[in-house]
Order: sequence, then C-alpha cells, then structure tokens
Amino acid sequence: MSREKRLANMQETAIIIRFRAKQRLAVLLVAGFVAIAGTALCPPVRADAPSAKIIALDPGHGGTDTGTEGSGGLLEKEVTLALARRVAACLEPRYGVVLTRSGDYRLDGVDRAALANSRQADLFVSLHAGGGFSSTSGGITVFYRGLPPDSLLTTADSPESSADTYSLWDRVDEKQFYAARSLASLLRESFDPLAVSGDAVVRQAPLAPLTGMHMPAVLVEVGAITHPAVEDRFRDPDYLSALADAVCAAVDRFFGP
Repeated sequence: MSREKRLANMQETAIIIRFRAKQRLAVLLVAGFVAIAGTALCPPVRADAPSAKIIALDPGHGGTDTGTEGSGGLLEKEVTLALARRVAACLEPRYGVVLTRSGDYRLDGVDRAALANSRQADLFVSLHAGGGFSSTSGGITVFYRGLPPDSLLTTADSPESSADTYSLWDRVDEKQFYAARSLASLLRESFDPLAVSGDAVVRQAPLAPLTGMHMPAVLVEVGAITHPAVEDRFRDPDYLSALADAVCAAVDRFFGP
C-alpha cells in the first residue's frame, strides 16, 4: 500500500473515531438531561417512608395554564401547589408521596396519569380550586369517575342509557371504582366542617384529569376561587393547613384497620 493510501486510511479512521465520540457524548448529555429533568418534574418517592403505600398528589394547572383567577388576583395554580405541598408534608411521615408537579410549569393530563401509574401509586388525589361546575360556590366537591362494570353491562342495550357514551378507556375497574367512591366519601366527611359556605359533597363525573389511572383516583374542588370569601380563605396559611390535615385524615382512615 502506498504512503498516500495509508495516510488517507488513517484520516478516515480518525474521522470515524471523532464522529463516534461525538455521538456517544450526545447520548450521554441527552440521558443526563432527561435524568435531571425527570428529577425536577417528577420528584422521587421518599425511600425512608415506613409505609409501602404511595400517594400521588396532583396540583391542578401550572405554568401557562393558570386555572381560574380570583377577583383579588389569586390564581388557582398557586393555591393548588401550596395546598399540595402542605398535604405532602403531612403524609410523608407515614407514606411515600409523589407530586405530579413540584413547581410552576404545565403538565398535560396524560403526563400526570403516566407519572402516577409509573410510580405505582396506591391513590391519586387531584387538587383544584376553580369551583368545577359551580364557580360561585363556597362549598367543597369531591369527584370520582367511571361506571362500575356491571352497570355498563346491564344498561348498554337500553336506548335511554348514557352508558354507550363511555369508551373502554372510561370503564373503571370495579375494585378501583368502589375504592375511589369510598375515598371520596371519607374526604367529604373530613372537608365538611371547612366549607366556607354550603356543604362538602360527592359527585360522580367523567372528568379528564381522572382518566387512565390504574389506582383509585379522586378530584377535589376545595372551593371556588371566584367566591370572594373563598379567595380570602385561600390566602390564609392556617386554612390551607386545615384543608391539608383533612386530606391526611381521610387517607389515614382509608388505609386504616
């Protein structure tokens, strides 16, 4: 082989080595970014929690999705995150806790469900403060979703039934359905003394934030931020702590003997 060919081969080999090194570095950088982002967006479960139970807390809205705004300028996304942090602090001595978001950024509903499912959470509690179906209410509403499978089977042939509007994705496992309804009832009992005006009630509705969950899931509207008295209460750290204590009490009763 001539000197020119040997030199050309050496140059080609050097180019290939440099390309592979750059490619490997890029892969490592991407992997590192994903790991860091995953830690920021999806904080790990506490490894030292004495209970094997994991609670996924979902502060509604975030980032550009501000949720509802009160007349005094308080945003729903601020209330839900502040409340979720208090609930987490209350639960962590006894349970593993996952927050779907730990800061002010937006997450799609699919991402929230995927996070809770991937962490194999035992419960999912989504927190909201916009008022749901009643934007002027001072009451508290706890929602759970889905129809029990037997109801779907027995009413699917009835033209008056709305069961045919539920897809297979909407059909909740029977055990999860009754467990979610039980948790919703316990939350209602805990929240009832804290309703600013009106009562704490339980409702069943096919809400998007509860879709795709592999565990009992509920959504709590802790009041309508558009109600002036409710907005004022949301600014009170003691009231938020009382709401957080109510969630913790219901969870303890749910897993109690």
